[in-house]
Amino acid sequence: QLIAKNYYGMLTAPLKGKERVKEKIVKYQLGVDTRERPGTGLSWLFDIVRGSVMCGTCAEVLAVLKEVQCSPLFEIVRLKNHFAKLDPIHFRRIALTLAFKASSTRPRHLCELQIHISKVYRFKVDHDDKMHQPYEYFRSLFGAHIDGKLRGSCNDGWMSFDKKIQAWSNFLKTPVLMGLFIVVLSEFNFASKPDISDFPNGEAALYRKGIEIRIRQSLPVGVNCDDTLEALKFISCVNHVTGRR
Repeated sequence: QLIAKNYYGMLTAPLKGKERVKEKIVKYQLGVDTRERPGTGLSWLFDIVRGSVMCGTCAEVLAVLKEVQCSPLFEIVRLKNHFAKLDPIHFRRIALTLAFKASSTRPRHLCELQIHISKVYRFKVDHDDKMHQPYEYFRSLFGAHIDGKLRGSCNDGWMSFDKKIQAWSNFLKTPVLMGLFIVVLSEFNFASKPDISDFPNGEAALYRKGIEIRIRQSLPVGVNCDDTLEALKFISCVNHVTGRR
Protein backbone atom coordinates (compact mmCIF):
# COMPACT_ATOMS: atom_id res chain seq x y z
CA GLN A 1 0.00 0.00 0.00
CA LEU A 2 2.82 2.37 0.88
CA ILE A 3 4.65 1.74 -2.39
CA ALA A 4 1.53 2.05 -4.55
CA LYS A 5 0.54 5.32 -2.90
CA ASN A 6 3.86 7.14 -3.02
CA TYR A 7 5.91 5.36 -5.72
CA TYR A 8 8.73 4.38 -3.37
CA GLY A 9 11.00 1.46 -4.14
CA MET A 10 10.85 -1.63 -1.94
CA LEU A 11 13.44 -4.33 -1.31
CA THR A 12 12.67 -7.53 0.57
CA ALA A 13 15.55 -9.48 2.06
CA PRO A 14 15.74 -13.24 2.64
CA LEU A 15 15.33 -14.52 6.17
CA LYS A 16 18.40 -13.87 8.32
CA GLY A 17 20.89 -16.73 8.01
CA LYS A 18 21.17 -19.40 10.70
CA GLU A 19 24.78 -18.61 11.65
CA ARG A 20 24.08 -14.88 12.08
CA VAL A 21 20.95 -15.72 14.10
CA LYS A 22 23.00 -17.94 16.44
CA GLU A 23 25.65 -15.21 16.75
CA LYS A 24 23.11 -12.58 17.77
CA ILE A 25 21.34 -14.89 20.21
CA VAL A 26 24.62 -15.56 22.02
CA LYS A 27 25.42 -11.84 22.05
CA TYR A 28 22.08 -10.94 23.59
CA GLN A 29 22.22 -13.85 26.03
CA LEU A 30 25.61 -12.75 27.36
CA GLY A 31 24.65 -9.09 27.44
CA VAL A 32 27.80 -7.93 25.62
CA ASP A 33 26.20 -4.55 24.92
CA THR A 34 25.92 -4.00 28.73
CA ARG A 35 22.09 -3.89 28.66
CA GLU A 36 19.99 -5.99 30.99
CA ARG A 37 17.64 -8.11 28.89
CA PRO A 38 14.91 -10.24 30.48
CA GLY A 39 14.11 -13.53 28.82
CA THR A 40 16.27 -15.50 26.41
CA GLY A 41 18.56 -14.17 23.70
CA LEU A 42 16.13 -15.48 21.08
CA SER A 43 13.36 -13.26 22.45
CA TRP A 44 15.45 -10.17 21.56
CA LEU A 45 16.01 -11.13 17.92
CA PHE A 46 13.79 -8.76 15.92
CA ASP A 47 15.09 -8.85 12.35
CA ILE A 48 14.66 -12.40 11.05
CA VAL A 49 12.00 -10.91 8.73
CA ARG A 50 13.20 -7.64 7.20
CA GLY A 51 12.76 -5.27 4.30
CA SER A 52 13.86 -1.87 3.02
CA VAL A 53 12.17 1.16 1.48
CA MET A 54 14.18 3.22 -1.01
CA CYS A 55 13.68 7.01 -1.04
CA GLY A 56 15.06 9.70 -3.29
CA THR A 57 15.29 12.51 -0.72
CA CYS A 58 15.30 13.17 3.02
CA ALA A 59 11.75 14.54 2.66
CA GLU A 60 10.64 11.17 1.30
CA VAL A 61 12.30 9.40 4.22
CA LEU A 62 10.22 11.48 6.62
CA ALA A 63 7.08 10.86 4.54
CA VAL A 64 7.58 7.09 4.72
CA LEU A 65 8.22 7.29 8.45
CA LYS A 66 4.99 9.26 8.91
CA GLU A 67 3.03 6.71 6.84
CA VAL A 68 4.31 3.88 9.03
CA GLN A 69 3.53 5.82 12.21
CA CYS A 70 -0.07 6.40 11.03
CA SER A 71 -0.66 2.86 9.79
CA PRO A 72 -3.10 0.74 11.88
CA LEU A 73 -1.13 -2.36 10.86
CA PHE A 74 2.07 -1.47 12.69
CA GLU A 75 3.39 -0.14 15.96
CA ILE A 76 6.93 1.27 16.06
CA VAL A 77 8.63 -0.29 19.08
CA ARG A 78 12.16 0.92 18.30
CA LEU A 79 13.70 3.55 16.03
CA LYS A 80 17.42 3.88 15.29
CA ASN A 81 18.37 7.11 13.52
CA HIS A 82 21.65 6.36 11.77
CA PHE A 83 21.48 9.76 10.09
CA ALA A 84 22.11 11.38 13.48
CA LYS A 85 24.22 8.70 15.18
CA LEU A 86 26.75 7.03 12.92
CA ASP A 87 29.78 4.85 13.66
CA PRO A 88 32.63 3.76 11.34
CA ILE A 89 31.02 0.50 10.22
CA HIS A 90 27.48 1.61 9.34
CA PHE A 91 25.86 3.98 6.83
CA ARG A 92 23.08 6.55 7.09
CA ARG A 93 19.52 5.22 7.26
CA ILE A 94 16.50 4.80 9.54
CA ALA A 95 16.07 1.36 11.15
CA LEU A 96 12.63 0.53 12.57
CA THR A 97 11.54 -2.42 14.65
CA LEU A 98 7.83 -2.88 13.95
CA ALA A 99 5.19 -4.88 15.75
CA PHE A 100 2.76 -6.38 13.24
CA LYS A 101 -0.50 -8.02 14.32
CA ALA A 102 -2.07 -10.16 11.63
CA SER A 103 -5.24 -10.85 13.60
CA SER A 104 -6.79 -10.57 17.05
CA THR A 105 -6.17 -14.26 17.70
CA ARG A 106 -2.44 -14.25 16.92
CA PRO A 107 0.44 -12.71 18.90
CA ARG A 108 2.30 -9.72 17.50
CA HIS A 109 5.24 -10.42 15.23
CA LEU A 110 8.32 -8.20 15.33
CA CYS A 111 10.16 -7.39 12.12
CA GLU A 112 12.60 -4.82 10.79
CA LEU A 113 12.03 -2.09 8.21
CA GLN A 114 14.89 0.10 7.03
CA ILE A 115 14.34 3.41 5.25
CA HIS A 116 17.16 4.37 2.90
CA ILE A 117 18.13 7.17 0.58
CA SER A 118 18.64 5.21 -2.62
CA LYS A 119 21.92 6.91 -3.63
CA VAL A 120 23.47 6.18 -0.24
CA TYR A 121 22.29 2.58 -0.36
CA ARG A 122 23.57 2.14 -3.91
CA PHE A 123 26.98 3.51 -2.88
CA LYS A 124 27.09 0.95 -0.07
CA VAL A 125 26.25 -1.89 -2.48
CA ASP A 126 28.65 -0.75 -5.22
CA HIS A 127 31.56 0.13 -2.91
CA ASP A 128 31.84 -2.78 -0.53
CA ASP A 129 35.57 -2.05 -0.28
CA LYS A 130 34.78 1.27 1.40
CA MET A 131 31.94 0.03 3.59
CA HIS A 132 32.23 -3.49 4.98
CA GLN A 133 35.73 -4.53 4.00
CA PRO A 134 37.52 -2.13 6.43
CA TYR A 135 35.67 -3.87 9.24
CA GLU A 136 36.70 -7.28 7.90
CA TYR A 137 40.28 -5.97 7.55
CA PHE A 138 40.54 -5.41 11.29
CA ARG A 139 39.09 -8.86 11.89
CA SER A 140 41.73 -10.38 9.61
CA LEU A 141 44.50 -8.64 11.58
CA PHE A 142 43.46 -10.16 14.88
CA GLY A 143 42.42 -13.57 13.57
CA ALA A 144 40.97 -16.11 15.98
CA HIS A 145 41.60 -13.82 18.96
CA ILE A 146 38.87 -11.47 17.85
CA ASP A 147 36.66 -14.09 16.18
CA GLY A 148 36.05 -15.74 19.52
CA LYS A 149 35.14 -12.45 21.13
CA LEU A 150 32.89 -11.33 18.30
CA ARG A 151 31.03 -14.61 18.61
CA GLY A 152 30.29 -13.85 22.24
CA SER A 153 32.86 -15.98 24.05
CA CYS A 154 33.38 -13.12 26.51
CA ASN A 155 31.98 -9.68 27.26
CA ASP A 156 34.40 -7.90 24.92
CA GLY A 157 32.21 -8.53 21.87
CA TRP A 158 30.73 -6.65 18.95
CA MET A 159 29.89 -3.49 20.88
CA SER A 160 33.36 -3.23 22.39
CA PHE A 161 34.97 -3.76 18.99
CA ASP A 162 32.83 -1.00 17.48
CA LYS A 163 33.94 1.37 20.24
CA LYS A 164 37.59 0.51 19.67
CA ILE A 165 37.30 1.28 15.96
CA GLN A 166 35.64 4.61 16.78
CA ALA A 167 38.46 5.45 19.19
CA TRP A 168 41.08 4.57 16.58
CA SER A 169 39.30 6.79 14.05
CA ASN A 170 39.40 9.68 16.52
CA PHE A 171 43.14 9.16 17.13
CA LEU A 172 43.80 9.88 13.45
CA LYS A 173 42.18 13.33 13.70
CA THR A 174 44.86 14.69 16.07
CA PRO A 175 48.56 14.61 15.03
CA VAL A 176 49.89 13.85 18.54
CA LEU A 177 47.44 10.99 19.05
CA MET A 178 48.07 9.66 15.55
CA GLY A 179 51.83 9.67 16.26
CA LEU A 180 51.33 7.75 19.50
CA PHE A 181 49.02 5.29 17.76
CA ILE A 182 51.68 4.61 15.12
CA VAL A 183 54.19 3.99 17.91
CA VAL A 184 51.82 1.49 19.53
CA LEU A 185 51.08 -0.28 16.24
CA SER A 186 54.79 -0.61 15.49
CA GLU A 187 55.20 -2.82 18.57
CA PHE A 188 52.80 -5.50 17.39
CA ASN A 189 53.58 -8.43 15.14
CA PHE A 190 50.39 -8.86 13.16
CA ALA A 191 51.66 -12.08 11.62
CA SER A 192 51.10 -13.68 15.04
CA LYS A 193 47.51 -12.32 15.28
CA PRO A 194 47.77 -10.19 18.46
CA ASP A 195 44.94 -9.99 20.98
CA ILE A 196 42.71 -6.95 20.40
CA SER A 197 42.42 -6.41 24.16
CA ASP A 198 46.09 -5.32 24.13
CA PHE A 199 45.23 -2.29 21.97
CA PRO A 200 44.27 1.06 23.56
CA ASN A 201 40.58 1.97 23.46
CA GLY A 202 40.86 5.57 24.69
CA GLU A 203 43.21 8.54 24.92
CA ALA A 204 44.44 7.74 28.45
CA ALA A 205 45.32 4.17 27.48
CA LEU A 206 46.97 5.41 24.27
CA TYR A 207 49.15 7.94 26.13
CA ARG A 208 50.11 5.37 28.77
CA LYS A 209 51.06 2.65 26.29
CA GLY A 210 52.67 4.98 23.74
CA ILE A 211 54.89 6.72 26.32
CA GLU A 212 55.85 3.39 27.87
CA ILE A 213 56.93 2.05 24.47
CA ARG A 214 58.97 5.16 23.61
CA ILE A 215 60.73 5.09 26.99
CA ARG A 216 61.53 1.40 26.63
CA GLN A 217 62.88 1.99 23.12
CA SER A 218 65.17 4.76 24.34
CA LEU A 219 66.61 2.96 27.37
CA PRO A 220 69.99 1.20 27.20
CA VAL A 221 69.95 -2.58 27.17
CA GLY A 222 69.55 -4.00 30.66
CA VAL A 223 67.85 -0.95 32.22
CA ASN A 224 64.54 -1.87 33.86
CA CYS A 225 61.67 -0.04 32.15
CA ASP A 226 59.29 -0.44 35.10
CA ASP A 227 61.71 1.27 37.49
CA THR A 228 62.19 4.13 35.03
CA LEU A 229 58.44 4.62 34.67
CA GLU A 230 57.95 4.69 38.45
CA ALA A 231 60.72 7.28 38.78
CA LEU A 232 59.15 9.46 36.09
CA LYS A 233 55.73 9.18 37.77
CA PHE A 234 57.28 10.34 41.06
CA ILE A 235 59.05 13.26 39.40
CA SER A 236 55.89 14.35 37.54
CA CYS A 237 53.86 14.22 40.78
CA VAL A 238 56.45 16.37 42.61
CA ASN A 239 56.50 18.86 39.75
CA HIS A 240 52.71 19.06 39.75
CA VAL A 241 52.46 19.58 43.52
CA THR A 242 55.17 22.24 43.55
CA GLY A 243 53.80 24.00 40.48
CA ARG A 244 56.84 23.29 38.32
CA ARG A 245 54.91 22.46 35.17
